[in-house]
Amino acid sequence: MRKEDKTLRIILIFSVSVSSVFGQTKVSDTTRISLEEINVTASRIPEKARQLIKINRIVSHQEIESSPTHYLEELLEYIPDLDIRQRGPGGVQADISFRGGSFDQTSVLVNGINFNDPQTGHFQLDIPIPLTMIQQIEVLPCSDVKSLGSNALAGAINIVTGIPKGKKVHASLTGGQNGYLETSINSSNRSPKWWQQSGILYSRCDGYRVNTDYNKLNGFFQSGYTHRRFEVSLMAGGLKKAFGANSFYTLKYPNQYERTGSGFAYLQAVYKGKLNLSESIYYRIHTDEFSLFRWDPPEWYKSPNYHLSQIAGCKSDAWFTSALGKTSLEFEFRHESIWSTVLGDLTEKTKPITGVDGTVYNHFGSRSHLSLSAENQLITGFVTWNGGIVLHEIQATKNYFQVYPGLDISISLPANWRTYISLDRAFRLPSFTELYYQSPTNSGNSNLLPETAWNAETGIEYQKGGLTFKMLGFYRYATQSIDWVRNKEQEIWHAENLGRISTWGLETGLNWTPLKDLTASKIIERFEFGYRYYFQHHGVENYDSQYVLDYLKWKMTAGVTLKIGKPFRITACFVWQERNGTYTSFDAVQNMIEVDYKPFATIDLKLAYNFKAITFIAECSNILNTEYFDLGGIPQPGTWFKAGFELNLVGRN
Repeated sequence: MRKEDKTLRIILIFSVSVSSVFGQTKVSDTTRISLEEINVTASRIPEKARQLIKINRIVSHQEIESSPTHYLEELLEYIPDLDIRQRGPGGVQADISFRGGSFDQTSVLVNGINFNDPQTGHFQLDIPIPLTMIQQIEVLPCSDVKSLGSNALAGAINIVTGIPKGKKVHASLTGGQNGYLETSINSSNRSPKWWQQSGILYSRCDGYRVNTDYNKLNGFFQSGYTHRRFEVSLMAGGLKKAFGANSFYTLKYPNQYERTGSGFAYLQAVYKGKLNLSESIYYRIHTDEFSLFRWDPPEWYKSPNYHLSQIAGCKSDAWFTSALGKTSLEFEFRHESIWSTVLGDLTEKTKPITGVDGTVYNHFGSRSHLSLSAENQLITGFVTWNGGIVLHEIQATKNYFQVYPGLDISISLPANWRTYISLDRAFRLPSFTELYYQSPTNSGNSNLLPETAWNAETGIEYQKGGLTFKMLGFYRYATQSIDWVRNKEQEIWHAENLGRISTWGLETGLNWTPLKDLTASKIIERFEFGYRYYFQHHGVENYDSQYVLDYLKWKMTAGVTLKIGKPFRITACFVWQERNGTYTSFDAVQNMIEVDYKPFATIDLKLAYNFKAITFIAECSNILNTEYFDLGGIPQPGTWFKAGFELNLVGRN
């Protein structure tokens, strides 16, 4: 056993022992802290939104309700910090990334719990929580492994469900073009000690072009109990999708089809005191059935690919306040595994595939994570210091042990201004798909190394009343970056460690929510503007890139919600962006050609009319009928009309 391995285990055992001895409390990533305006849960040290050192974006429940969409993936498109590359509408599948990074470099958390999919980042947003039940979304565009854990090499989002305020029933029915139908119902209840909320949503569509139909069903449940300083909460959810995957992974065979299922659960106990403690256990399962040919498969095609990935973990958190500031400690164990017909190592021990006769999982792969994190925040006058370190050990076919430090400094300036600077080191492991996948068009690489990156960032922010302005710049230096690439003469994409990639970026934004005593608040409910510009330097000249080098070059967004009297609200969302790079297409005789990505602009509108407990809604996405591509060769829908109603019944406690 290596010396550093022994050292890590001794530290981990000691940290758990200390937690047991004190037996008091912790407020973890998922604990709700009473704040002036907005609670933030992604930071290990609980913070008020206005006390966070780095400049982040909080999407409130009010913004979610007013947005002209019913799906998380489409909502995230309106946020300037995010690059959302959709393969299909209605939340069928989308890749999420930050700051010129790839979709595998982004973490997705639910109430602070990391539910990253180890098979592929394509499934990161398979989250079975109806959009109406999300309290807020914390957008964290930074590589901050000391606070966000592994895989947040470029950034993370944290989906927060929160605690209901009282009794409520919400139901909706929406229909539209292309055979679109969606219906949902959810309820919540709260007593002095108990609370619960649950919901179910079903949606379907005939598709906006051949082989883009889908069916979706998801359910969600959350409950909690509070007694004095003790809290316990339970969450569980499930999602099933079946969809035509027209050209999703290769343009050569457009009649692809996919079925996915996802389920997750976590249990958390919290006790609050001078020393705050939290214990969490969590589990996620994801199934995937992928057919390269939905209809009329050729003779050489044998069968669909089947995958079953699982993650299970536990973590112990502690934080306390002393003369040295706020100190946080965390220990986490996480195990990831996959059963598959193609991913992993061939194994004699097989596993039956539920619902599929005559076929078994005959490949298996797994790995484990052990991490110990320490973070401290100290305020000295007008300067806030936040430093941390993560010791992370990975046990897999190849074992790794790394140290990841980070430091953030914020300085309060006169007249409601502040500035900050930060430096962090982050990493991510290759996905099981990158390690093992083999197909007629793709070849994985079991020798891939983890990719790491240093991220430096500085910015300035102004906040007063309902107005926020920010401007920042960042630099990320990544080594051993992973991507699917190929030579100019090749047809097969293969996974490689590309080497060093430097990314620079400039971000600026303005958010305005007029205060109630202002005349503008009678008409304007919210206004937002954002602009992002990114540039990369790399030495990858001989390869075509499928993801990493096709980064979002720049993006401009604007959104406004207007009130017309008491019953009417109009929301408009504008997105204008341009992507770097090219995508591979095929001409009439199936010769490969490279096509440049072109800039495009879209506008989505929503009109809502409130009559007592019923709200009537009309929506129109892509009102300009823009032809555009998020991913090469997969055209997105044109103008799409939808209409429906929502019923909101509020009871007395």
